[in-house]
Amino acid sequence: MEADILTLPKDADLVRKLKGKLLEYNQRVEAHKYQHPKMGGDIY
Repeated sequence: MEADILTLPKDADLVRKLKGKLLEYNQRVEAHKYQHPKMGGDIY
């Protein structure tokens, strides 16, 4: 199975928005990193 390669779009505004979404996602994951799965609490 080959890995897909993602390339960023050339539109600078879209790249900025995507980077912002990535930062937001990473912050959500970090905030719930140590929470036990049976404790509940969605990250969304």
